[in-house]
Amino acid sequence: MSRRHFLIAAASLPVAVWAQSAPSSSPIGAAGSTPNPGAPRQRPPIDTPIGPTVADLPSPYYQFEKLRFDSRDGKRHYRVYVGIPRSPAPQEGYPVLYMLDGNAAMHTLKEADLEKLAQNNPPVLVGIGYDVPTRHDVVARAFDYTPPVLAEDGSPKSDVVDRSRPGGGAELFLDLIESTIRPAVAARTSIDASHQTLWGHSYGGLFTLYAMVTRPQLFQRYVAGDPSTGWGDNALLKKAAAFHAQQAPGISAQVLVGGGRAVTPSRDQPNAAANVPVATPPQGRESTHALVARLAAEGMDITFQAFPQQSHSQLFATSLYPALALAAKR
Repeated sequence: MSRRHFLIAAASLPVAVWAQSAPSSSPIGAAGSTPNPGAPRQRPPIDTPIGPTVADLPSPYYQFEKLRFDSRDGKRHYRVYVGIPRSPAPQEGYPVLYMLDGNAAMHTLKEADLEKLAQNNPPVLVGIGYDVPTRHDVVARAFDYTPPVLAEDGSPKSDVVDRSRPGGGAELFLDLIESTIRPAVAARTSIDASHQTLWGHSYGGLFTLYAMVTRPQLFQRYVAGDPSTGWGDNALLKKAAAFHAQQAPGISAQVLVGGGRAVTPSRDQPNAAANVPVATPPQGRESTHALVARLAAEGMDITFQAFPQQSHSQLFATSLYPALALAAKR
């Protein structure tokens, strides 16, 4: 019988050098193991310039280049980081990890992480970011990462944090990944098309699950960190009701959730958290857990991990490091 379980981990997951403390007899960072306890890094404000990242510095382990793309309507501009291992590609090609919020992901990764990856089956790292100097383009990601939902007046559903931001562009963004970004990556190195992983956090986690239930063939592994599944009146969960494990044979997924949001807007300042990714409320986490439970019962290799002491923003790195390990897993 395939591995089908949930791990409710009431633990803190700081992430200085990931997975160092995992037992040597088990896959590093596999579901159920705990990344290395170190001093957690505080994320800078979302609109702070990130400065140089591992993609800008020389490394003996990876060689990076940056690609740029535009959305079909010309309104969103993407910077895609492609990190190719310096070690020779295996016969079947490198596995690949696609990371949403690529600017922030590259800012989170350190040289020690690249060294760790290089030790065993290193994946190609693809950070899909925006062509801005900051961690996020909050307007663009609010559109790209959210499912197509219509409001009561028939217009596209807007962002729940800032209603001036349009939402509902997930299908268009999936098209961009499938038809443009993935072929561009495959043209640069030898890729193992049967071992590709998608990771995202918050709205990115929402998008990751949306991709899993709408185009499960695009990736074989999915990791969603504190996904904002309540967006659009639970649009993702409603969409997922028609999705069954039998539609996605051979894929695996991990869902990691935290204990709550770091900032809550007040009535007097409804946009106080306008630049803060939205955490999933408790009822949303319960519904997400129920979805995972159903898919696991149907035979899907999927896990659910809860970290009640971790904030929504902390789950960014907490979920990224297991994704690195999963992508490198043979």
